[in-house]
Amino acid sequence: MGKSFSRARFFVAVGLLALFCAGSWYLGDYLWFGVESRAVAGMVYLGWLAVLLAFAWVVAGIVVALRYPETDSREDEDKPAARIFRRSELYRSALVVGLCVLEMLAAQKLSGGALFEYKAVQLEAMSRSRDPEELLALFSGIENMQKPEEVTRFVQKLPMFFEHRDERVRAASFHTMAVMAHRMNLSVYVLVKEGRLFEDRWEPEVVEWMCSDVAGKLAELYERGVTPAPAIIKALAWIIEPEALSWLMALVENPRTPDAVLVEAATGIGNIGKIEGVAPLVKAIPGHKGETLIRLLRALQRLGQSLEVEGEDETRDAQLLSTLEHVLELVQGFDDAGLCAAVTAVGGFQHAGLTGKLTALFDSDRAAVSCPRLEVKEPAGPPVVFVKEQKLRWLLLNLLADIGAGNRELMSWAARALEKPIADKEIHTGLMQLYGALTRQMDDD
Repeated sequence: MGKSFSRARFFVAVGLLALFCAGSWYLGDYLWFGVESRAVAGMVYLGWLAVLLAFAWVVAGIVVALRYPETDSREDEDKPAARIFRRSELYRSALVVGLCVLEMLAAQKLSGGALFEYKAVQLEAMSRSRDPEELLALFSGIENMQKPEEVTRFVQKLPMFFEHRDERVRAASFHTMAVMAHRMNLSVYVLVKEGRLFEDRWEPEVVEWMCSDVAGKLAELYERGVTPAPAIIKALAWIIEPEALSWLMALVENPRTPDAVLVEAATGIGNIGKIEGVAPLVKAIPGHKGETLIRLLRALQRLGQSLEVEGEDETRDAQLLSTLEHVLELVQGFDDAGLCAAVTAVGGFQHAGLTGKLTALFDSDRAAVSCPRLEVKEPAGPPVVFVKEQKLRWLLLNLLADIGAGNRELMSWAARALEKPIADKEIHTGLMQLYGALTRQMDDD
């Protein structure tokens, strides 16, 4: 009878462990693919921990009973301390800890990692939620992700929400796509600049997926009238898909395009950095002011900074110079902020042919203004300084210094300017430094 009872206890212990393992396998599938709420996922985790401890305690009790069948707890009822430190109790405690560890390792393996990746499971549950608030929290979580596997997994879920019934969810999904596109493209830019091998990194794969699978879908959604339209174009602008350039240019050239959409499309043209985009951006500038004008000029500056020069083409270069000179002619109708933004925008091209226009502006009364600090908010990170708070003439001197190498026209102008009385000592010092640098360059040549 005693042996049969012991054998039964043994099989009960083995059965409980098998049941726990089977439950962990099922629970992993449920957590990865079934839970539709962050709260439910949290309750499941707490329940699993409680069951884990309970199973470990029961199995440990069965093993202790088999190991120490003669132990009678009643004999220590009047000696609590003795019972705590009794050999069987110490054995049970150690066994509970060991079983908990083994159960957790087995559960981790059988659940496909679900039971040890609470954050990822939470986000998976939130992505299936019908509650807009949970979805908004999901997008916020995606924006803060750093682990490659998490970014790749959850960014690719964003298109599922592009046509969600709640406009807040749609807007947030487009914004999050813009944020992650900005982050990934910035990483790729740094990799290229540092000469790092793409095979060692994961960001290029995410960018390639965005360009091939997402960019076209965003353009289609805009054409179908999905809202909010500016958020759609913002996401497309930061994916930086060269194939979308002509489509974005058409938006900018369309006089019926709303300003909110116009500035996002202009940003996309500036990000792509092709010379074909210069003329549409400049054509869109007249008639705009305030934030819209600043955003258009910022897009023009970005285009100049990222411009891809495809061999020497005198005709295209002449057209580019004429277009940039036109921007400097338009500044007469701009306020001080627009004037400084326009100078900064054309300065992004560092075109030596602008020397005459820039020096003429320096000599004009309009150059006496002080530039206000202008910042532009990009999808990720702090605001980017577009125009520093400084004197316009100082800004012009810096730009002229950037395009001054071997520029005899500029050196002659600087010499003439120094012959005139200059009340502003700071500007006088800057002119002397510019002339000195130009002279040394000529001597070295």
